[in-house]
Amino acid sequence: MTYADGTPVDTSLYTVTKDETGRDVLTLNIDILTDKEVFLVKTTVDYYSQNFDDPTVNTWEMEHKASIGWPVLVQGGTEYESAESEVQTITAKRPNVTLKKDVSKHTVKTEEVFSYTFSIYNSNGIDVADTTFTDILDKGLSVVNMPQGMTATPQEDGTTVLSMDISNLPAQADDTIPSYTFQVDVKAVDNQPEDITQWTIPNAFMLEGELDGDPNTGIDMTRANRKVDQITSNTVDVEVFRAYQVSISKTADRADKHYNVGEQVSFTVKVSNLGVEPLTNLEVADVMPNITLDAASLNNNIKQVSSQSGTAVMIQTLQPGETVTLDFLYTVQESDSDKAVANTVTASNTHVNKEATETITIGKYVPSVIPETPSDSHPMEQNQNINNVPTGDTTYLILVPILITILAVSLVIVVTLVLRNKKYTDKS
Repeated sequence: MTYADGTPVDTSLYTVTKDETGRDVLTLNIDILTDKEVFLVKTTVDYYSQNFDDPTVNTWEMEHKASIGWPVLVQGGTEYESAESEVQTITAKRPNVTLKKDVSKHTVKTEEVFSYTFSIYNSNGIDVADTTFTDILDKGLSVVNMPQGMTATPQEDGTTVLSMDISNLPAQADDTIPSYTFQVDVKAVDNQPEDITQWTIPNAFMLEGELDGDPNTGIDMTRANRKVDQITSNTVDVEVFRAYQVSISKTADRADKHYNVGEQVSFTVKVSNLGVEPLTNLEVADVMPNITLDAASLNNNIKQVSSQSGTAVMIQTLQPGETVTLDFLYTVQESDSDKAVANTVTASNTHVNKEATETITIGKYVPSVIPETPSDSHPMEQNQNINNVPTGDTTYLILVPILITILAVSLVIVVTLVLRNKKYTDKS
């Protein structure tokens, strides 16, 4: 508080208290009132003094009046008389700051560059100073280009924080004219699991700052009361599709996957393009030795190419959503006997590399031996053959005659005993 000439009023002459509504009440004690005494009171308008719960209201009016009271000597005592000033109405404002975010494309493919545009609007006649722009980019985005003065800080969770200090956001005539606009170029990064073909990246940005004085009313918005809460823009969604993705499967022609030596196995290989871009010069290779390709699998788009081991084909173009079926043939070898044989096929080009494996089981190989039978040989040759039987195999030639002799002797004894018994019976 000062006098009209700018001289400060002694602080002992006035007090400031709050009433029951929270308003400040200034009380000035004047001992001698001259014909005209002028006092200047400097006050501040709290940014949140009105409409705290409704941020959409940025202009409001406040009424103010002063009153004065003085004692009058009357018979029997003292009475107080008073007078009030006219009501003064002042208009208080706070800035109307809004944020808008746009994107150049709502649908992109991996590694494709697109742009975010950030627009900051400030109207209602009050500048905003010392603002800080912040944007947290999803871990699926990589910065390609950004304005001078902006920083990009990678975070432990894979996200990237964009930050920039903006010294002043001048107030514009209306809320359709941006106070500040800038662009950041980014690209979508392929960081999803293989079974994911598309995903969504949401993004919004934030702004916080402090208010400058109101140039229209001259009301000083003091530094302590002009902190602006964080404001968040609209959220922009970008749908990302994987540009290049291939799937490959391999299946044997038997459900139990069990084969024997000499049998043929037919492996069916299916190759599909799950991305949004054509796959060109896609090589499908099976390195198993002795495996061949069914010629029916070849056409103008699928050509057989040389391979150091096994066999390989080149698919010239595989369009998005297209599937090619190939049949590989393999004859089970003796070396596969009693084993589990794993067979792997690979599909690859400059963008993709995927493999599939099928395992088959092979039964134990037992070779069959058929002995020679001399059916038309001369009897003398047969005797020679018998005489030429190896020693380890002639035991049965010795045992058979002995057994025959024993049986014959036993029969003679039995017959003799029966006859003697009969003779004795007749005499009796």
